[in-house]
Amino acid sequence: MRKTPEVLKSEIIAQTRFFRVEQRDLRFANGTEVCYERLVGSSAGAVLIVPLLDDDTVLLIREYAAGVHRYELALPKGKIEANEPPLEAANREIMEEIGYGAHHLEHLTTLTIAPGYQSHATHIVLARDLYAERHEGDEPEEIDVVPWPLARLDELVSHPECSEARSIAALFLAREHLSKQNETPSMNDTTQALIEDPSRLLPQIIELATDAGERILKVYETDFDVTHKSDESPLTAADMAAHNAILAGLAILTPDLPVLSEESVNIPFEERKKWSTYWLVDPLDGTREFVKRNGEFTVNIALIHEHEPILGVIYTPVSGLTYYAARGHGAWKRIGDGPAERIHTRKKTPGRTVVAGSRSHRGDSLNAFLKNLGEYDIISMGSSLKSCLVAEGKADIYPRLGPTSEWDTGAAQCIVEEAGGRVIQLDGTPLRYNTKDSLLNPHFLVVGDPDYDWTRFL
Repeated sequence: MRKTPEVLKSEIIAQTRFFRVEQRDLRFANGTEVCYERLVGSSAGAVLIVPLLDDDTVLLIREYAAGVHRYELALPKGKIEANEPPLEAANREIMEEIGYGAHHLEHLTTLTIAPGYQSHATHIVLARDLYAERHEGDEPEEIDVVPWPLARLDELVSHPECSEARSIAALFLAREHLSKQNETPSMNDTTQALIEDPSRLLPQIIELATDAGERILKVYETDFDVTHKSDESPLTAADMAAHNAILAGLAILTPDLPVLSEESVNIPFEERKKWSTYWLVDPLDGTREFVKRNGEFTVNIALIHEHEPILGVIYTPVSGLTYYAARGHGAWKRIGDGPAERIHTRKKTPGRTVVAGSRSHRGDSLNAFLKNLGEYDIISMGSSLKSCLVAEGKADIYPRLGPTSEWDTGAAQCIVEEAGGRVIQLDGTPLRYNTKDSLLNPHFLVVGDPDYDWTRFL
C-alpha cells in the first residue's frame, strides 16, 4: 500500500457561505512537493436516502439544481447537522422533502464526489416501512415527489432530468442489496399451509405453552434463585426451563421456521431480516410478577409473518387461563379444560374510561396521558394480561408509554386484533415486527375501539 503524502502546510484561501477552498502543500514519498487546492466539506457530511414506498417503488424528488440551472430528478438528500447521527439526519430529510418518515433505516455505504478535489462524504441510507409525517424544511418551493419503479432504473438513467451521479449509484446499490436479501430458500408446503391457515397449529401451540407453564410452576413452588440480565431484568431457572421446552417443541412442529425468544436474542439483524416467517416467544412474560409471587405472569408464543402476528397464544400457569387467536379465526379464552369462549373488545361509551395499567412500570408520560383522559378507573395487572383485558372487553385501553420488547407484544397483538381491537404506535400505525436492528418496541396503545381517537390524549 502506498504511503499517503505528508501535509506540509494547509490554509483556507477562499470562503463563501457554502464553500471553503483549502490550499495544501504536500510532499510525496518520492520527495516531490506539490501544491493542491480542494473544496472542503463539512466534517459530518451529508445523507442521500433511497426511500421505498413498497418493495418495488422508490420515491424520487424533482427540485431545482443551481449547479446545472435546471430541475433534476434525484433522491432526497441533505446536510447532516452538528452532532446529528446520519440515520436521524436521513429521517429528518425525508420528512422535510417527501413527507414521510421511516421505521426502518439502514446505512448502505458512504460515497465521495470528485475525490480529486473535494473532501465531501455522502452516506447512502435505505429507508423502508414509511409512514406519513411532514416537517417544515428550508426549500424555496414545494418539491415534486415522483414514484419510480425499481425495475425501470435503466429508463431513469437515460431520462433528460436525471444526471445526479450519487442518486444513480445509490439506486443501483439499493436494488442489488434488496436482490441479495430476497435470495432466501423457498417455503416448503407445510410452512405455506400454516401461513394460509395458522389455526391448524393452535392446539399444538396451546399444548406447548401449557407444558412450559407446568415447568414454570415446578420452579415457582420452590425457593428459587434470581439473577439479573445486562439490562437488570430478573432471570430465574423458570425462564430457561420454559424456553428450552418451547424451542424443543417448535423444532418438532416446524423444523424449518426460526425462533426468536427473549432468552436467545443474540441473532444479528443481518440474519433476522431474511426471515419472512418465524416464531416469537417470551417463555416467561412478567418475571417481576413471578418473583413477587402474585401469579400474573404468562407464557407467550406468536407466529409472525411479513412483520405481522398471525397466531398468538398466552397461557397463565397459576390460573390455567389461556387466551389464543389465529388470523381470520377470532379470539378465544379458556380456563383449564373447560369450554372455549369467544371474546370481543368493546366500543367506547361516554363516561369513565377503564384503563389497564402495569403493576411494575409507571412514568411521567403515562401520568400525563391519564390526566388528559379525564375520568378513569385503572385495573393494575402484570405481563401481557393487560392487553388481554382489552381483548375481552374488560378495559378500554392499555397505554404503554415505556420500554417493551417485541416478544412482549406479538401474541397479545394477534389476540387483540382478532377480538376487534388494535395495537397502534403513537402515530396511529400498527405495531410491526423485525423491521430494525433493535428489538425494542416504540411506545404504543392497545385499544378496544379502533374508531375512537385515542391519540388526542397524548
